[in-house]
Amino acid sequence: MATTSNAFIKSYIRPAGHGRFKGRFKGLLFSVVISALLTLTPAFAQDQERQLDERDWVLGNVLTFMLHEVGHGLVALWALPVLGREEDAVDSFAVTYLLDTIAQDKSLGPEKIEQLDDALFVAAGAWLAFAEESDVEDVSLYADEHSLDMQRFFAHMCLLVGREPDVYGSWLDDFQIDADTLDVERCEETALLQAEDWRYLLEVERDESWKDQGRRGLTVVIERGKTKAHRRFEGWLKDWPWLGYFEQRLESDLKLPEPLTLRFGACDEANAYYDHEAREVVICYELMADLEALF
Repeated sequence: MATTSNAFIKSYIRPAGHGRFKGRFKGLLFSVVISALLTLTPAFAQDQERQLDERDWVLGNVLTFMLHEVGHGLVALWALPVLGREEDAVDSFAVTYLLDTIAQDKSLGPEKIEQLDDALFVAAGAWLAFAEESDVEDVSLYADEHSLDMQRFFAHMCLLVGREPDVYGSWLDDFQIDADTLDVERCEETALLQAEDWRYLLEVERDESWKDQGRRGLTVVIERGKTKAHRRFEGWLKDWPWLGYFEQRLESDLKLPEPLTLRFGACDEANAYYDHEAREVVICYELMADLEALF
């Protein structure tokens, strides 16, 4: 993952149960320009403003990276068919699963829904930041198993506005994306099909012998940080309620055929990955450090 010295400053207004961008991106100028402040209506101005800090930024992105890698784990453990790039498929899983969580868990109040919206928003910002740092003259980017970061940004936004145009449609203005750039009607079809495909793959009646094999759950491991920065990330993760929430929700929803570990620790590289042999999703403290540097 690339880092950037550009400041990434954001603040939110809270109307009607989801976040609204009020701030300014500085320097994220790849093919979209994000510069203007959102003009506040009197109604918006009366709402309480909440400033996102670097912890919100890092952990929001960690959540989407974690679900992306869980998607790789599902593909491997269930031997799911994937037509096309697996990286694109699990990007779709991460966003779809978060949107399904918001829609399906009636115990989530407005504040918690806003926090998940924050995670979806900062993930979009991260793809823009990574895109800015990409060397588009490096031909190897086009041969990589990942789509280009700017493509991942637009795919992310397409799923959001496609699933909930009334909720996330205003984000197109926040990112200065016009109708000629992103076709909302096509996004609605895309988001519906991808959501239905993931639900089918994960809910289809397979050989259910796994039910007789005992509990096959998730285990979260947060390793001791060796540096000051890593110990700070360790503390963030231990105090982060969403980690325990998704540990239980994923175990309940996904009916894993084998145990899966979510491991957070030092890796000597800024990365997040699924380890096939160990059956582990690994999120590196070095990646969290790179994410913090983007803020």
